[in-house]
Amino acid sequence: MTGSRPLVACLLFATVLHARQATAGDLSLAATAGLDGVCRPGRWAPVWVTAANQGSDFTGALVVEWGSTTLTRAVSLAGGARRQFEIYMRASDARDLVSVRLESSGNVLSTADVPVRLAGLDEPITVCAGPPPPGVECSVVLAASDLPTSWRGYD
Repeated sequence: MTGSRPLVACLLFATVLHARQATAGDLSLAATAGLDGVCRPGRWAPVWVTAANQGSDFTGALVVEWGSTTLTRAVSLAGGARRQFEIYMRASDARDLVSVRLESSGNVLSTADVPVRLAGLDEPITVCAGPPPPGVECSVVLAASDLPTSWRGYD
């Protein structure tokens, strides 16, 4: 029986190594918010998040905060994976910063803060997809591929 103890110890050590989760240095976040950074309080705002994992598998949560509004979404990222998320948020007490983070077991592993410009409720916002036509004043110019995919992004 004493000869089996080293084997059990090796198996336990191998299990712990295999169960290793991604750490803070393995995960990265990039985010943008609004239409070229322009958002309107009380209206839907698109938030695009790219999460990348250069380490072991990650299971946790993507948390996005804007003012007092918090969205939490369960996320799994395999080692070497990269995922993109298009999220829509609405905050009546909007702030000029959208915060994004990846968490696991209560630990914050990666963060990204995105400054936004809050447009007034009476301020017109003209979005142009591509170069503006002659004589048109655009508040925001985006490539067609960068436009929100949901109507909420234009609210």
